[in-house]
Amino acid sequence: MLFGGLILLLTLARIVWRRISPQPPHATTGNPLLDKLGVAAHYALNILALLTALSGIGIAIMAGLPEIVFNGQGALPETFSVYPPRIVHGILTKLLLLLVVLHVLAGFYHQFVLKDRLFGRMSFRK
Repeated sequence: MLFGGLILLLTLARIVWRRISPQPPHATTGNPLLDKLGVAAHYALNILALLTALSGIGIAIMAGLPEIVFNGQGALPETFSVYPPRIVHGILTKLLLLLVVLHVLAGFYHQFVLKDRLFGRMSFRK
């Protein structure tokens, strides 16, 4: 629950940061379809992270976890599979993991196959 909350906060911070700070242009591959997929992947990462966090919050509320975790009252349920948001949460986490892996592979493709020095752009320095 705490890890999910941290991911939610970091995702929100990333969205705000991208809105208020200047960003470099999107990296290109030379293939218009791949370029559009790259842009869509960035939006999808944020959307999936937010939806995963929301489904996790739904599970926590339905299971009474805030009372258990923060007030020490009650007991953990034997299983979380009885809560409907759990199905959505399970699907979203797998989709998010798949997209993260594909995103990392795309970064390596840019760096080592296209040799466009993409990794050098991923820092706070100018």
